[in-house]
Amino acid sequence: MKISFAIRHFCGLGALLLLTLFCGLGFQHFRQESALAPMLLGSGHKRDSPPPQEKKQRQERRQLLSRLWMARHERDIVPALVQSLNDPFEPWRQSAARGLGRLEDTRGEAVLVQRLQTVESAMAKRDGDAYGRAKGISPLTLKLALGRIRARSLRGQAKLDALAKSIGLSWPDVVRLSQKVNAPKSYGQYTPAAHILREFLDVLYQEGKRGQDIGAWSKQLTLPPAHKILLRGASLSNTQEVKLILDYLSRLSVAKQDSYDLLSHFISYKNGESKAVLTFLKEMPIDPENTINGKDEFSRYRVNCDMMFTLAASLSPAQSQPVLRRFQASHNIYMRSYAKSSISFAEKKELSVELL
Repeated sequence: MKISFAIRHFCGLGALLLLTLFCGLGFQHFRQESALAPMLLGSGHKRDSPPPQEKKQRQERRQLLSRLWMARHERDIVPALVQSLNDPFEPWRQSAARGLGRLEDTRGEAVLVQRLQTVESAMAKRDGDAYGRAKGISPLTLKLALGRIRARSLRGQAKLDALAKSIGLSWPDVVRLSQKVNAPKSYGQYTPAAHILREFLDVLYQEGKRGQDIGAWSKQLTLPPAHKILLRGASLSNTQEVKLILDYLSRLSVAKQDSYDLLSHFISYKNGESKAVLTFLKEMPIDPENTINGKDEFSRYRVNCDMMFTLAASLSPAQSQPVLRRFQASHNIYMRSYAKSSISFAEKKELSVELL
């Protein structure tokens, strides 16, 4: 009886001590963690299997959006992106909204505000039909896009703080999100948190290209190796950046999502004209060399439709076709299919805005 009483007394004191610590020191941290929790969950987008004809239409429109984005330095693409906010397929509407934010053009602000109000009204009523009629876009995507437009004149910490505030966070919150998303047992690369981090990664890259020293902010974030390389390259000349990225990619032995992100980002910004880039793309391994846990792992990095679309958009047909035809000879049926559609797309020299 005395032992039993002692155990209960000890447990009671322990619980009281934990409660005291929680109330005195940990409540604020707990509240912050609770606010971040929804961002660590899946986005909830339901993957469907459309009929072949619809699937082809989706691929074509995705390719058009990819080429449109690649043309942003040569022409005004804001009107076409605004029009693409009404695309029948939600992921492409998301891409258009994200593009408007990254351009930081004030002409996109009014339409994004209106869409956000409509979407939030439909979601508050739990009205899925209204969301569909409104050509719904994730409120997180819309808020990030608006945050970037409204913070366009800011630089450095002020810009990071303003963007974080636009989604109800602070810069320290973003730092803690990076620790969770890139932890060994992460919540996944397709969560809202990962989407947030990619947007901040792009902001830091652009700030670096404008001459801002981004080293201190980069060190605060927990980033995978390829993303660190990307931010390192932002402060270099184009030639030095090409060498840095290709040296890193050539040393990879196992495919990882962050290395794919690096290559895709690199192609979309560098337009692939460098001889070194073309040589690398022509010689890289494209077929799975081994199988880990039932999933194909590609040597060097994973090649998928996103990379093919950016490749087809960034290179001239004469440059892209030799590379894409290698992909078309792959043993992977999905890679062959996407390579075939990308070859067809690359042969279309004119970009028709009317198709968007």
